[in-house]
Amino acid sequence: MSLPEYVFFERVKNFYEELRTGKSIDKVDEVLYFLDAKSVEITKKWLTDERFPWNIGKGWSMLTQTPPVVAMTLDNEQDHPGGQFIGNYTGEYTDFDTDGEIMSYSETYGRMKTGTIHFFLLAPNADMITAMYLLVQRALVEGESPTINQPGMHSFEHYGISHLRYSGSDIRPDQNMLPSMMFARTLSVSCSYLNIWAGTKYGNTEGFITSIDLGTVNT
Repeated sequence: MSLPEYVFFERVKNFYEELRTGKSIDKVDEVLYFLDAKSVEITKKWLTDERFPWNIGKGWSMLTQTPPVVAMTLDNEQDHPGGQFIGNYTGEYTDFDTDGEIMSYSETYGRMKTGTIHFFLLAPNADMITAMYLLVQRALVEGESPTINQPGMHSFEHYGISHLRYSGSDIRPDQNMLPSMMFARTLSVSCSYLNIWAGTKYGNTEGFITSIDLGTVNT
């Protein structure tokens, strides 16, 4: 799972949990302002009804789950145009013991990347799919710039994710991935981000023990 996948996945899950528990249910009014009051109230009841939980996960196998479904996949990932490299390293650190011997040495590298995350949304009726599409997008937009009343939420900039671009569409009924009698939409989110990897050698400059951070590479 790439950095944007992990961050977007956690953001959508947390946002839905806030809706399900009623904490942020008023946001439904904001994203569905163009619907009549009855449709908005029905959507709120559906979101807080334990019988209709969203199945949120990664991979196309999620489409075998009972709708509503939010399936997330990596559409593409590549180096930023021009392969921009953030210097030879973004940081290095040497730790010495009391005798002046090197206990550990570490370097951190970074490269600018671009990627597109693909959300596949599945619901049993048109109203549900419209609400899901707009609420998932709202969750991500909030992640770009949290409001002052969301102090516990890290912005995407905290993870080096920026320049988000959204695009979406309905899925044709004849597409193979679409189960019968289901409504589906896609939401693609492109972004730029800093891919960082680091390694630490322990003992001396030769290094006999290597520690690699999760998801990173030791050179």
